[in-house]
Amino acid sequence: MSQKIKQVIKRDGAVVPFISKRITNAIYRALIGVGRHDRDLAQEMSSQVVAILEETIPPGGIPSVEEIQDIVEAVLIKNGQVELAKAYILYRADRARGRAEKTSKSHRTSGSIPYRKIWHVFSWAVDHDVNTVERLNARIAHGEFPDIVRATDAAYVEDVAAAADLIIERRGEVRMVIIAGPSSSGKTTTTIKLGQRLEQEGLGLAVLKSEKPTIIEYTDVPEEIAIARFPSGQLLFPFGSIAVHIISIPFAERVAQGGALPWHVARKQYEIVDELGHKALSPPPGCYKFERFVFDALSFADECAFVEVRRAAEFGPVKNAKGEDSPDAARRLMQQQWLEWLREAGATFPMPKDLSRPVIEISPLYAADAAELKERTQPGWEPSFPLLLEP
Repeated sequence: MSQKIKQVIKRDGAVVPFISKRITNAIYRALIGVGRHDRDLAQEMSSQVVAILEETIPPGGIPSVEEIQDIVEAVLIKNGQVELAKAYILYRADRARGRAEKTSKSHRTSGSIPYRKIWHVFSWAVDHDVNTVERLNARIAHGEFPDIVRATDAAYVEDVAAAADLIIERRGEVRMVIIAGPSSSGKTTTTIKLGQRLEQEGLGLAVLKSEKPTIIEYTDVPEEIAIARFPSGQLLFPFGSIAVHIISIPFAERVAQGGALPWHVARKQYEIVDELGHKALSPPPGCYKFERFVFDALSFADECAFVEVRRAAEFGPVKNAKGEDSPDAARRLMQQQWLEWLREAGATFPMPKDLSRPVIEISPLYAADAAELKERTQPGWEPSFPLLLEP
């Protein structure tokens, strides 16, 4: 029977004659690598590869070298030749590494399949005896599931650390990190963990929306996403904006000339005056509130930075006349912070319990933080209240 596949596409795009013996030789080299000089097995595996090619490649179609190598790996694994498949992937990786070394730095071969990572994952699975469903089930049946979880967690942590190290090494060059994967592959968890690791080096990750740095208005976030949590209880999205922005005048002028910021629409219930002149709460779904936010200007920025702060130390909004987010609530937060500064500066005093009345105020001209206050006071100082510190 004549061979249907006549040609093959090389990595450089050249079309050359297809010679099945080369597949046999590549498999045979992998066999030698694991101490087996079985030419017949190499020929048998090669024949299966050719048969699949002839079944899957349409008439007149020309397979690529990469497609053929992918089929070789699949055939070896399907036939239970796990050790041989691992050796073949190693052989393939070595050949790829050799080609890369011969390639100039100005020209790099690109591809959509991360072969090196596939090999690492497969090698790890073989080493931990979980490379097939049967082997995985056997380990679970022997009560080794906790060991498998611990091992996979350790490998995952190592991968995240390695990714962070690569970013840190190029901290002056890297502007974007793409964390990609299929649904439920752990992209959000990886983003959080990578961000925590980078935070230790003074770096961080920001959300991108349509490839632009973005702050999302809370009324635009579905409730199920806003309250979503990890099994540990930690919020899936734990950070919020405290609406403090530092922008340059030239940037503000550029934004003003670049077009209007988008409108945000919120539905809220407000106090209204009915037809009889009485105050009442607007009926559901409430009123439509149209708003524009300065943070939408971030999409015009070439570069921007986000700074993480403690909410209690930096955020005391005044939005209501009484109760939560009122002037009284903001004053209590400020007084609590000033009292903490005193303690950190080495002062000794009983903590006032009633902060509904003014107890302490520290002018920013006197001290802007606890460290500056410590420079201006003596350790063991016993202040009396009410206390006002100003130049």
